Amino acid sequence: MERRFRLKKEGTFKYVFNKGIRFPAKDFVLVTAPSKEGLKIGFSVSKKCGKAVVRNKIKRRLRVIVTELIPTLNKDYFYVFITKDSIAERSFQELEEEVKLVFDNAKKNQENKLS
Repeated sequence: MERRFRLKKEGTFKYVFNKGIRFPAKDFVLVTAPSKEGLKIGFSVSKKCGKAVVRNKIKRRLRVIVTELIPTLNKDYFYVFITKDSIAERSFQELEEEVKLVFDNAKKNQENKLS
């Protein structure tokens, strides 16, 4: 994922957590909020998921999956993944399917707001 799409600032994370809409999945929650800065994607992986090696592996997998989906995402939103500890046991394919489903739900919600 290109650096320009990465969400890094603590204040922006807080904004998304407070003002965003949550879309739950088995192993994570996707939180979306309107953005004036353009498309930004962040990852919040708890220490409950495992040690640093496991947390970094989870973030790498999510980044790869999201990179493929960037052209289909709404450019006027922030997206933040909040992981649950069960995510460490999922295969890449299971995680990919789950991410696509949640993004589809988020896209439908965003389209409904525009209508």
